[in-house]
Amino acid sequence: SLRERQVALQEARLAEVARGLEEREMDLDVVDMRLQEREARATEREAESEARAKRREDELAAWVEEREAALARRESELAVGAADVTAAEARLQALTEELSRREAAAERRAAEAEAERAR
Repeated sequence: SLRERQVALQEARLAEVARGLEEREMDLDVVDMRLQEREARATEREAESEARAKRREDELAAWVEEREAALARRESELAVGAADVTAAEARLQALTEELSRREAAAERRAAEAEAERAR
């Protein structure tokens, strides 16, 4: 009968629409999985980038700390050297004064000896 054919046709159309919807749903599932994979890769790349940045920051901090320690050692060495120079200058001054005293004493003795010879 005509009514049965119309019902069968509608059922066939509905079945076709249902298959189309199922296919689109599967396509959406595939797209969703791909998006999740991309997000996972992006998250992984971001974590790797942050880890590299942190390592670089730690390396730079260690380098700065090492340079500061080397500078402090050098400043200490320079302070010791300056103290050595100051002590050497003081010894040189004392030796110069002693030399001047001895020269003056030698000149006095020579003058006394000359005066003694003149008498």
